[in-house]
Amino acid sequence: MISVVVAAYNGEKFIEAQLRSLVLQSKPADEVLIFDDGSTDSTVEIVKSFIKENNCNGWTFIENAENKGYCKNFLEGIKIAKGDIIFFCDQDDVWHKEKIAEMTAVLNGKPEIKALCCCCDLIDGEGKPIENPGNIGVLFSKNDGSIEAFSPREFIGRSFIRGCSVGFKRELLQYIEPIELKGLLSHDWLITFIASLTGRCAVLNKVLMSYRCHGENTSFGERKYGKTALDKRINALRYSVLGHKYILNIADDKKLERKIKNQMVFENKRIAYLENGGPGAFVKCALSVLKYRCYYKSAPKGFRVFIGDILYRNRSKK
Repeated sequence: MISVVVAAYNGEKFIEAQLRSLVLQSKPADEVLIFDDGSTDSTVEIVKSFIKENNCNGWTFIENAENKGYCKNFLEGIKIAKGDIIFFCDQDDVWHKEKIAEMTAVLNGKPEIKALCCCCDLIDGEGKPIENPGNIGVLFSKNDGSIEAFSPREFIGRSFIRGCSVGFKRELLQYIEPIELKGLLSHDWLITFIASLTGRCAVLNKVLMSYRCHGENTSFGERKYGKTALDKRINALRYSVLGHKYILNIADDKKLERKIKNQMVFENKRIAYLENGGPGAFVKCALSVLKYRCYYKSAPKGFRVFIGDILYRNRSKK
C-alpha cells in the first residue's frame, strides 16, 4: 500500500497543480492524506472541490484543529498513514507522472534502502523552467538512473535532502515522534537521518519532480538583520540541538555518537555567542571556525556562516 501525505497551508496559488500531478501518476497512491494547517485563504475550498470533481477515491482531507507548523503537520500526518511506503508531498511542487512508480520499484527491490529521494528540476511561480538561482543549497539534478547511498555522518548538522522528494518505508515510524524542528532541520532531516542509521538512505538519480521556487518558499531578496532575525537564528540552533539529542537515542555507533555530541557542543557555543555576545563567547566560536563547514561541507561557505553569526549579533536591535 502506498500513502502520500500532503501538508497544506495558504496554498491557494499552487496546490491544485500539485494535486493534479498526484491524480496523473502512472501508479496512483492507495491513499492521499491532505492536512490543512489552518489556512486563511481559499486552500480548503480548492482542495474539497478538487477531490469532489475528480472522484478521488482513497483521498482524505483533514483540517487541523490548531496550527501545528509544517514539521509537526507532516510528522503527525505520517502516523495516520496506512501505507507500507509513505511519501512526503509539499503543496506547491509538481510530480512527474512516474515518480511514485519508479521510487516504489527501488524501495521494494532494495530491502536495505529505508528512505529514498529523487532529483528535481526547477520551475518558477508560473510553472516555467528556471536555472538554479544559487541559494537553494544542495539540489540533486543528475538524471542517469543511478542510486547513491549516504553515510549517517553526512546528516550531522545539515539537512540536504528535500522532504518533498522523499519516500520511505513504514518501519521507520517506530523511531519517529512528532517533535518540533524549525530552521536548520525539519521532518525530512529526521526521517532521512534515521533511515541512514537503521538501513540506508539513498538518492535515485532521476528527475521525477519539479521543485517550485517562489516568494513564499525561497528567499531571493537581501538578507535581513535585527532582533527578530537574531532570535530566529538562535531558535533554529536550539531546535538543531534538540534534534541531535533525539538522534542519540537511536544511534548505536560510538564514533558517530561522539560526533553528534561534538556538534551539540559546537551549536551551544554559537547560541551562547548569539545570545550574549562578549569576547569570551566570540573566541570560542572563532576557535571552532572550521566546524562551521559542516553545514555545507564547504570551508568557504562555512566561513560565511561564521561571518553571518557576527553580523546577526552586531546588527541586532536591542
